[in-house]
Formats: sequence, C-alpha cells, structure tokens
Amino acid sequence: MLLIALSEALERQLTAGEADVGALRDKLLEHTGVEAASNKDFISRFLEDNTTFETAAGLIQRIANSSDSSRLQVLLQLRNEATLSYAEQRALDLAIDNVKRGVATVDLQARAVGPERQKISQMVIPGSAQMTQILQVNKYARFIARKNSPVYKMAEAKILELIGHGILNNDDEEA
Repeated sequence: MLLIALSEALERQLTAGEADVGALRDKLLEHTGVEAASNKDFISRFLEDNTTFETAAGLIQRIANSSDSSRLQVLLQLRNEATLSYAEQRALDLAIDNVKRGVATVDLQARAVGPERQKISQMVIPGSAQMTQILQVNKYARFIARKNSPVYKMAEAKILELIGHGILNNDDEEA
C-alpha cells in the first residue's frame, strides 16, 4: 500500500522485492516500537490490566484517527468499560467528540489531563505544604490509574486519610 501511494504521489511506478519490503517493515517497527495493527489489536492492548494512561491515550488517538468505519462504535464500546481511569474516560470523551465532528484527534494525552492537573494544583491542605503536595500527587495518581488497580486504591486511601472524610464516591472525579 505504501508503494502504491508513493507511486501515485511521484507519478511513476515503484517496485520492491519481498526482502526490501521486509527490511522496510523491520525499520518501521524499530522506529515506532509497535507493529501496525488493526483496531482489534489496539482494543486488546487497551484492555490489558497493566496498560498505563499514556499507552491508553495513544491507542485511543490511533483508533480515533484510523480509517476504520466502525471507529466510533469501538470508542463507545471502550467508554463503557467499568474500570477505566478518569483520565481514560476524559480521553475517550474527547476522541468520541472529535470523531462525531469529523476532526482529527491530536495531543490527546495532554488535553485529557491538562484541566484536571490545573484543578489539582489549586487543592491545598491549609498550613501544610508537605501534606498539600502528598494530596496533589495522590489525586493525580487516582485520576490516571484504572479503578481496579492497586495504585488507584492506594491513592484513594491516602486521599481519605489526608482530608479526613468518609468514603469517596468512586463515580465522582471531583471528590
């Protein structure tokens, strides 16, 4: 497909032998670190328990920008996963909106966490800069960690300890 596209762009026929195609594929894999994959492959990677937010945001962006005609349904399906982090939920909401509007999804990771980072940076525990810093770190960890993960549970417990409230509502990212 790449040779066809380049041939059309250069207005001349380009050809390559099987060995050359294999070498190009290997170089692309070395450069990108991942093999070109279908959305099905992206979904399975996204659903792995140890997927970081950074990886998830990249996969969401790739799905949103794919030429797959079912990409909106794929994103909506992923959005219904119960254990998503709040950051993944926000990233999916942004990507879904972009697909519906027909615009490319760019800089998804930063766009998904930026507003929450701003809110978190304004949270304080009066009279204690150290406790404020611990609160902010744990709020961010809870924001980007999947709800079934040990990191999420640890961060939530620390937040509860710091602010001295009862049980936080898991569905309330503002808590």
